[in-house]
Amino acid sequence: MNHKITTLVFLLPTLALGCGAESTDESNPGAANPCTEAVAHLQACFPDQAMPGECHEASAQQILDSSCEELAAGDGKADGGWTCLWMPWLCVGGGNDDSRAVSVVVERCAGTYGPIDCYGTYGAPCTLVVLENEAGEELDRQYTGTYGSVRFVDVPAGANVVRVLDRAGQTTTQVIGEYTYSTAEAKVEVPADAEDPKVRVYLPGDSEATVKACSTVHGHLDVVDGAGLRVDTEEIEWGWLVRFLAEDGTVELMRPFRVHPDASGSGQWENNFTFFRTYEGEHVVEFIRMDIPSYARENNPDYEHLLDYYAEEFVPPESVSFVVEAGDIPDDVEFKHTIVEP
Repeated sequence: MNHKITTLVFLLPTLALGCGAESTDESNPGAANPCTEAVAHLQACFPDQAMPGECHEASAQQILDSSCEELAAGDGKADGGWTCLWMPWLCVGGGNDDSRAVSVVVERCAGTYGPIDCYGTYGAPCTLVVLENEAGEELDRQYTGTYGSVRFVDVPAGANVVRVLDRAGQTTTQVIGEYTYSTAEAKVEVPADAEDPKVRVYLPGDSEATVKACSTVHGHLDVVDGAGLRVDTEEIEWGWLVRFLAEDGTVELMRPFRVHPDASGSGQWENNFTFFRTYEGEHVVEFIRMDIPSYARENNPDYEHLLDYYAEEFVPPESVSFVVEAGDIPDDVEFKHTIVEP
């Protein structure tokens, strides 16, 4: 991103020479000035960036001792904080790259005076947000996360436009103001001169029916032995891992949690798992046989670690596919699967 940097004056007690000044070392009046050399080094590394007008010699020496790659990697981190004085374009992000990031939060109104009133909000997940440049060309599109936010990175500098789409691909409607019934097209202009632009869009409270683009999928696993008897619920929970392979490439690992009859839908012990934010398409679930010892059965385990160490090597995963139809969204979807052990 371009920043208008003219002259940087550092109000530090140790401020010494101007960058173009001769050395004041009386014992060696012809000695090179580290400030001048440091500026020349920066100009070679970052030719498109403005240079400081005055400097601190200790920082100048650190710059001289660093390669261009090391300077670019400093990025304002705590162990290279001195770079912020000389190279503020690194500390605000973007480096020598003429780009920025745009953050978008989409929320639904939760007012008590109808679907439009926006007194109170909550995040709108699974909502499609499109980023366009000022010419109307699409730069990127993303679905909002659990709390209704997305972040577009490496966005070319300049004016941009954010649009929120419904499932039909049309720009949806946003609410204007908190105590209002006014609505407009969910199209928001991003200021061209904003360094870290953030855009917030409020949707009517009843917009989920047309805008939300995913479902929550609830799965139920039964495992029975050769005699047709259901395996103990705890053994199902720790004897199998569930791997979700979404059509878009998303992969999730979980276990089939045992649910007490009072909390289950059937009034019996169940082993359940849930896939949140499941989009339209055909997805695959793999059930992986595990041999997890009792000492590794803990809350919030590292499922990748369990899979690496305790998967049954000679038992192939059992795969099941299921489809989320456009008509299913945004309602919840359920499916059941039974594994018969030999």
